Order: sequence, then structure tokens, then C-alpha cells
Amino acid sequence: ADLTLYFANKAGDKLVGQRVAMEYNSNISLEKLIVEQLIAGPPFEGAYPTIPSETKLLNISIKDKICYVNLGTGYNVIESIPVYSIVNSLIENTDAQKVQISINGESNRMFRESINFDTIFEKNEGLIE
Repeated sequence: ADLTLYFANKAGDKLVGQRVAMEYNSNISLEKLIVEQLIAGPPFEGAYPTIPSETKLLNISIKDKICYVNLGTGYNVIESIPVYSIVNSLIENTDAQKVQISINGESNRMFRESINFDTIFEKNEGLIE
């Protein structure tokens, strides 16, 4: 698969796309591979991680063009850059047109008073350098 994954720039205020050619087992969904690669961090220099490496992907699926992502974590660092790292990477590389994110199965959460996970997210081109 030839993927575009979005990571943070040096300042942490924009996303940087990195093209990555990967071989993957068809037993793993493309969307799972994408989020796992985002958690692993950028493969090349010039980009920085957006999601802490201890984050666990509990479940991920696409239904009716919406990708549902359930992360297991106890940290409160989710803001626009980490969220749109996931959203933009999934929408760019899969059939999903929107993304719903939940933490430990709950989507009725608000983090740092700026991101409400009750939202179904669409790609945000404005954050891309």
C-alpha cells in the first residue's frame, strides 16, 4: 500500500504528510494499519509523533463511509493536531469520508475544552503544511 500519513510539524501546530510504501497482511484492515503506524510515529525525519506510543487501538471499523476509532488511553493530550492526524490519514487512504473517535468506548468526552468527541470529523486541509 502507498499511504499518506499525517504527523506534526516541528512547532506542533500543523500536519506534515509523509508518503509511506508498506507491505501489509490482508488479515489486518488498512484502517488498523494506518492508526497503528500513526501510534508508532513518523518513519522519516522532518515530522514528529502526534499520538503517544503507549496509546492502544481497541477497535476500528468502517460503516456507511464513517470510520469508528476507539482508542484506549488515560491521557488528556487530544487536541486538533492528534485528532486530525488520525482523521486526515484515514480519509486520505481508505473509503471512509468521516471519522468518529472514542476513548475507552466513550464518544461523549471533551478534552482540553476544545475537542468534543460527539462530533463526526471530516478531513481538515487547513492544518496541512
